[in-house]
Amino acid sequence: MKTLKLLILIMFHFFLLGTTAIAVGLDGSEPLLCSIIDVVECSPNRECINGEASSVNMPYFVKVDVAGKVIRVPQAKDPARMTKIKSVDHLDGKLLLQGIEQGIEGEDDAVGWTMSIDEEDGRMIFSASREKAGFIIFGACTQP
Repeated sequence: MKTLKLLILIMFHFFLLGTTAIAVGLDGSEPLLCSIIDVVECSPNRECINGEASSVNMPYFVKVDVAGKVIRVPQAKDPARMTKIKSVDHLDGKLLLQGIEQGIEGEDDAVGWTMSIDEEDGRMIFSASREKAGFIIFGACTQP
């Protein structure tokens, strides 16, 4: 009976350590792989497109490297498929990242964005806005 109790205690201990290890990694201390699940794109005339990533020409996955201050499409070498992280904060169990992009010269397409990642379960919300469109992206992040 003592052996069974000891075995249960050891298993419970490993379960707790495993859960803590997963949660710690979602604080940005390690690179994250995030999936884009649902996308909403809205224009000023109240037209909105709801769909998956491909419906608004977005990738299904992005790699978030907080230490390197970059978000990119995995395996992308094209700088257009990367964005720099300008600000990193932690608030109420959320990893908050922010950035800006200049866009194409001569176009009104400069954009500001914010990404919020729940450090416990990996839920992600990304919002971005520019002059003629706003985006809300829902997804999830994990360690690759």
